Formats: sequence, structure tokens, C-alpha cells
Amino acid sequence: MTGVVTALCMTMATDGQAAAGQHRSTRDVVFYSGVGHAGAETASSLGASRVLTVDGSYDGKWPGDQPCRPSAASIAFGGKHITRLAGWSLGRLGPIYALGYLRTHAPAVARDIDYVVMYDPGSPDDFDGSCDSAPQVDASNVLAWWLGMPGTDHRLVIIAGTLTASDNYRSIRETYFPAIRAAGPAIRLRVLVCGYDLDHEQTYEQHASLMVGPRLQTVPAPRTCPDEGTHLMRGWNP
Repeated sequence: MTGVVTALCMTMATDGQAAAGQHRSTRDVVFYSGVGHAGAETASSLGASRVLTVDGSYDGKWPGDQPCRPSAASIAFGGKHITRLAGWSLGRLGPIYALGYLRTHAPAVARDIDYVVMYDPGSPDDFDGSCDSAPQVDASNVLAWWLGMPGTDHRLVIIAGTLTASDNYRSIRETYFPAIRAAGPAIRLRVLVCGYDLDHEQTYEQHASLMVGPRLQTVPAPRTCPDEGTHLMRGWNP
């Protein structure tokens, strides 16, 4: 992916210009859609910088041609200065693909990404046999590496509906959290799971604005989740 590396170098130059005095927009976010282009219209209406989909509409396709691999579009960011990644449903893999690639090829770009939001990633059935557990994706270790980058305040927020909450959150507990837990309390407290008694679509649509709004504090967990009245189940750290 020579073109990707070139694009990332251009992005890093832009980062330097931004650090020199330009104010960073809270909308410097890449959104990764669910199946087809699910969620893309809402993300675009919120002003997301880049909207990537499974079917290739909007700003391009995020899954690559090879199984469990990202596309060039999903990790080059189109030369834009990106500070946030967000994904709904299957789009949960988009941020993981991007951070996994950046871990090897451009960690300085990963350092500038300080906020990842995942919306209702899915149930244990959704995760079984998925790319989340593929060795080449290495989801848990990728997330733990990014959260633990020295000198950063990186945060991962998972907005969980009833799908993700099923079987006591087994999908994310067993797939994403082992390496995060092993990394110790400081890293665990950078992750917030907000559980809601909402279906898959409601979970995203009612909280989509979080991808462009102020970052949530991840501690103390029970008090930092957006209040949806009786819909709020609980907030917790891994």
C-alpha cells in the first residue's frame, strides 16, 4: 500500500500545521458504516469529515478486498487531520483496522486519534467467526496499544444496546477487553461502556451525535454516560 503511506505522510505534515495554531474541529471524525451504508446518512448530516461504507458509497469502502483487511481508503483518511474514529454495528471493525495499520506504519497518526466511539458492536452471535477474532486483526492488543500510548489521553467509548449487552456483554468482554484488562487499571479506566435498553438502530440514532460532541469522561463510569432516563442501564469500565 505505497499510496497509503504517502497519504499518511501528507496527513502528518498537515498535523504539524494544525499543532502550530489551527483549532481542531470536534468533527474531525471518520465514520465506518454498518452493512451496506447503514448509519452513513446520519453521520454525514452531523458533519463527519469522512464517511466510509461497506458498499463503497459516500467517501469510499472501508473493508478491503482480502478477508479481514482494511481498504486503502479506510486508513489513509484522504489527507485530512483526523482525531476521532466511530463505527456502528459491523463498522466496529473500521477503527480497529485503522489503528492496527497505523500501529505498524504510522504510529504518530494514531497518537493524534484521541477518541474512538463504537455503537452497539453486536451480540456474541455477531462476533462468532467474525474478523474481530482473526489473528491478523488482533483487536484486543491493538486497542490496548492505542489506549496505552505514552503521553496521551486516548479514550474508547462503547455505546451498547441490548445486542451488545446480551449474555453479560460477552462479545466485547471476551474479544476486546482481555489485553486492556491485562494492561492494568490506568488503561482500563480509559474505556467506558454505556449500556442502554435500546434496540440496535435506536442505540445509534439516539447517540450518534457523540461522535462529534465533547468527549465523554470515562471515570467515574456510572455518572458519565448520557442520561436517557429509564433507558440507561449502567456505565462501567472493563
